[in-house]
Amino acid sequence: LQMIDPQGLQNRSRGSRRLRRFPIISAGPNEQWSMDGHDKLAMWGFGIYGIRDVYSGFLLALHAFPSNRLAANVHWLFLETILEQKGTLQIGYPIQVASDRGSEMGQISETQFLLRQTYSTPELDDVPPHICLKSLRNITIERQWVHVRKEVVDLILEKIQEGLERGFVWTNPAHRSLFWWLFAPLVQGLLAQHVTFHNSFWVRRQPTKPNPSGGRRQDFFKSPEKFGGVECLQRIQLDTIREIMEIRDKVVTEGMLRWISEEEEKICLNAHWALGASAACWTLHEVWNLFEQMVPLTQAHLTRVFEQMEV
Repeated sequence: LQMIDPQGLQNRSRGSRRLRRFPIISAGPNEQWSMDGHDKLAMWGFGIYGIRDVYSGFLLALHAFPSNRLAANVHWLFLETILEQKGTLQIGYPIQVASDRGSEMGQISETQFLLRQTYSTPELDDVPPHICLKSLRNITIERQWVHVRKEVVDLILEKIQEGLERGFVWTNPAHRSLFWWLFAPLVQGLLAQHVTFHNSFWVRRQPTKPNPSGGRRQDFFKSPEKFGGVECLQRIQLDTIREIMEIRDKVVTEGMLRWISEEEEKICLNAHWALGASAACWTLHEVWNLFEQMVPLTQAHLTRVFEQMEV
């Protein structure tokens, strides 16, 4: 739940386009999760979605999908994030989620409302389970995209440009499938590195900041009592945890969590194995060398798959 400094509630001054900023005050971790998508790699088939805790700034999730606009995809990420919250050795959900008005939030909003209705205490009845904010107001996650772009997106875009100069043809379906097979784990790996660095990075002391500073975000999130905060995780019972796991598994079949079909993946795997131990793993630095080696081994087989799909 965001408690806003009254001074920050003033409207923009007449004749000025500058948005007045205000401090965000939160009681503790899991009071509010800020959620949003990042589209700078979307044209290449990678839609990024993030979830960040407002109190601590802790990055709860940062994941790449073929589409971050599909409700089932982001619902899967929300459920996964709930299942990963241990709190005091218990799984739970936040008091509130905040997002923009994107249509992909429909399933998440329904789940959040249901959990709140089932488990939250009457004292929270006046707190909306889900609030929709303009992007300029959903700043906890919005601020993260600047760093994601510098540390992940720009690196991927540079590599894609290199590939285009070396013969990668985006409009060639066989090239595109191989590109996704090679780049999907690289993109997700960079996102995971970003999460680890961000959460363990030492935040400098900011005396005027209402939420904690002068420490690591992972400490703010896991030990709020040391920083004047209160754990706000809304705990759920074992039966509901099983139900959430079942819903998550069902969402996998409804969503689009993979870039290529099982048949395409098998073709890529066989080609990769045929190259031997030297190609066992790959990095961003050498990915196009591997791409060039695999194209002759996959082109005809992948093309045949697409031709059969068109019949």
